Amino acid sequence: MSLELQFSSILKQGFRFAVGAALIEAFFWHRGDLLDNFIYPVFGYVSVVIEPTTGGAFTAGLGRIAGSALGGVIAATLVSVFGISDYGLYVIAALTFIIASLICESYRWQAAYSQATLVGTFIAMRALGTSANENIWLYLKSRLIDNWIGICFGVVVALLIYPQDSRSQLNKNLNRFLENISLLMRSICQRYTKAENTTNNSQELIDNLKKLEQSTSVTLAKSNTELRNSWLEQWNGINSSQNTLLRQAQDLLKIVDNTKESDLAQSFQLELNSLVNSIGEFCSSLQSGIISRFGPRAEISKIKEKLEHLRISGEIDKFSTFEVLQFFQFSQLLNQFSKEIESLQSKINNTDQTKLSLNLPKYNKISLRRIVEIIGIGLAIGMSLSIIHHINFPFPSAYQGVADIIIVGSIVMIVQPTKGQAIAVSIAALLSLYLTIFYVYLMAKSFGFNPLTSGIVFFLIYISCSVLGFPPLARIGAIVAADVLGKDIYPFFDQGIVAALVAIPCGIFIALMITKIFMRGSSCDQLESSFSRTFANLGQLYQSLLGKYLNPEYEHENSTSLKNRIAKEIALHPKICKLAGFEKGTGVMAQMRQKQWHLLMNYEQQLFSQLNTLEDELQQPIPEPIIERFLSQLQEIIQQTNEVFADVNIQNQDFKVQSGQIYSLNQKIKTLEQQLLNSRLETKSYKLEQLISFSSTFTTVKEIAENLEQMSQNLELST
Repeated sequence: MSLELQFSSILKQGFRFAVGAALIEAFFWHRGDLLDNFIYPVFGYVSVVIEPTTGGAFTAGLGRIAGSALGGVIAATLVSVFGISDYGLYVIAALTFIIASLICESYRWQAAYSQATLVGTFIAMRALGTSANENIWLYLKSRLIDNWIGICFGVVVALLIYPQDSRSQLNKNLNRFLENISLLMRSICQRYTKAENTTNNSQELIDNLKKLEQSTSVTLAKSNTELRNSWLEQWNGINSSQNTLLRQAQDLLKIVDNTKESDLAQSFQLELNSLVNSIGEFCSSLQSGIISRFGPRAEISKIKEKLEHLRISGEIDKFSTFEVLQFFQFSQLLNQFSKEIESLQSKINNTDQTKLSLNLPKYNKISLRRIVEIIGIGLAIGMSLSIIHHINFPFPSAYQGVADIIIVGSIVMIVQPTKGQAIAVSIAALLSLYLTIFYVYLMAKSFGFNPLTSGIVFFLIYISCSVLGFPPLARIGAIVAADVLGKDIYPFFDQGIVAALVAIPCGIFIALMITKIFMRGSSCDQLESSFSRTFANLGQLYQSLLGKYLNPEYEHENSTSLKNRIAKEIALHPKICKLAGFEKGTGVMAQMRQKQWHLLMNYEQQLFSQLNTLEDELQQPIPEPIIERFLSQLQEIIQQTNEVFADVNIQNQDFKVQSGQIYSLNQKIKTLEQQLLNSRLETKSYKLEQLISFSSTFTTVKEIAENLEQMSQNLELST
């Protein structure tokens, strides 16, 4: 997504975030006959409108309505049991969080999780303001109605003000992708055949395609919070095809970049030109929604027929071995590209056949370790409340106006899953909350206390948090702003600002200390364990693909499930790496460690891409003569490569890859390669499709081994 589009989206989201909240305040401003306190609807409103898509806001609204009821009922029940007392504040809040978390995690009720825990904890804290035990249920009813009013208003705003239509954005990205990919294929084939009208904008087109792919991935990630729709599942398949087409085009471009001139490629100039014309026409039909019966594979057949004629007639012998093998790989990639773009047509057509489905929560067993973590976090929340409420802050009267919201902000930090994430959120929260206080002070002094002031402050808060990279924190900032601007603290507003400035870092510092003591989760451990799993899975995928290729009866794990696991882990690594960086700090050893992490992230992406290319190439059975003569050598290479993948592990805080084993592997591959080249004349008896498939496969196997060797050398240099 371009910076212009991204900033435009932030502005629109910030505008509706501010306008809706200001309208709520304008309607309920000092209307005690309607609500005890107008800021409670604001709490529910911002928790819904913070969602990036319309469908996501609707789903979040449903989840938060139920979640707030769940947390509130738990809190009210506990208050009825324990009674209203000082110690009850800490015990009830902690137990409310623990019970609500266990219920939500048991049923994977993510949409209700934060609302159940935060509203429940908040009601537990605010219960001290009720006069008697029997009034807690009346208090709960009032708070839930207030909260639900804001949630419903948030859903209406999401539907009416700048509605974020995911499908519209996805369709725009797809049309631009199809246009750019057809231009890219024309540029690649022209460069390969040294055509006179060659255009040299391949890299620019690649960059455009990557931006479109990133925009589509972001849009789909936002849409994952929506109600389950079959169109969303279809679009995940379309995005997968786009990623595959882009990877295949990059592989083709790499071949072209490694070729100075190829007489064999130039002899296919007419056929390749017809192919790119066919691809262009097919992409145009996909953009216009016309179903085409004639895809580019018809042109691929013509290329194969001509190649078969050259091979049988012996004319192909006048070209160098390098040219022939390279053209084999090029034609194989073209064939897979054509298949993939034709399969894209059926995926696009299926997006019109949509069915709405609502997945009801289902029970899932929680691990004992996770139960212990939830209990520990609950105890930490109770401890943080106890500490904060016993600190003698300056201006105590003013402090009481914002203390409860600061506590909620602290809870948000404590509930983060790892230390690295808690530190990152703490830093962002400190910046965003200080900016919030600055905006509140500046706008209140300039325009007074009114809904317009709140709207401006909300807008500035959202923009600032989005630029910092933590849009969800705008929810806390908006709640603080509403709380400060909406309460009767006008006589001591300045003192209240000072109290908030003192309370914010105190709350964050306490949350950080408790996190350091009680939290076991480490982003560093999470990242390095994930690296070990990812490389082990890469090795399993490698062995699974080639084992099936050499022996059709080979029993192996489904490659699709393996690929999905690998892709999910790799996608999470950049984010976890940043969080782990917060844990490690900025020392020399920390920088060295982070350098190793970035190296591994780079190589795992390259190797995963090569394995996807390998899967494309294994579409034909291996020639029987090769099985008869070289089966044992191929099996040995596969086994040793898998062992190298498994050896990318963490031992004694250091990455270990046995360089000697990798060197031995590459020597075996080179020996086998020479034996295969010496038998070139025999290959005329092989079927063309099988020969092309094996030639491309062996080239990729060699490149994977070379990549592993390069990774090993770079890791040794980084230590």
